[in-house]
Amino acid sequence: MRRKPDKLKAMQGTYRQDRAKEVVDLPEVTAKPEPPSWLDDIGKKTWERVTAVMADANLSFDVELLSAFCDCYSHLIKCSEKLRAEGYTLMSDSGLPKINPTVNALRELQKTLIEAGKQLGLSVESRARMGIEIKKNEPDELDFFLQGVKLRNQKPGGAK
Repeated sequence: MRRKPDKLKAMQGTYRQDRAKEVVDLPEVTAKPEPPSWLDDIGKKTWERVTAVMADANLSFDVELLSAFCDCYSHLIKCSEKLRAEGYTLMSDSGLPKINPTVNALRELQKTLIEAGKQLGLSVESRARMGIEIKKNEPDELDFFLQGVKLRNQKPGGAK
């Protein structure tokens, strides 16, 4: 069974200091690594976006896993575009419809991407397990509501 994060236990009222994990202060991450030269443009943009998130969370960089994540994301985008162009089914030699092999490739890429993201600390669940909170880019409910009200009150054509 998975261990509940200490913050969740505190919210539930079941937190006990004597059973809590020992907190280790890690040194701050100072320099983001450069992307590998073999990544394409999508991979390099993903690299920049992910390393910024990891630096904000003070996570260490596993360059090989991060490279695989960015490359996988790039291939996932290409597979999605190919599926939009070709469709999910193709006609076989016998004239019967069959599933496009790109669908299976896309599924495998999604699984790989999700697993690598968890290992890098990019999912909310993995950050919670590590005790890391990133709220910089996550709007709170009130901000979201107020943005909707502002948009609704704007007159068509951009005039106020």
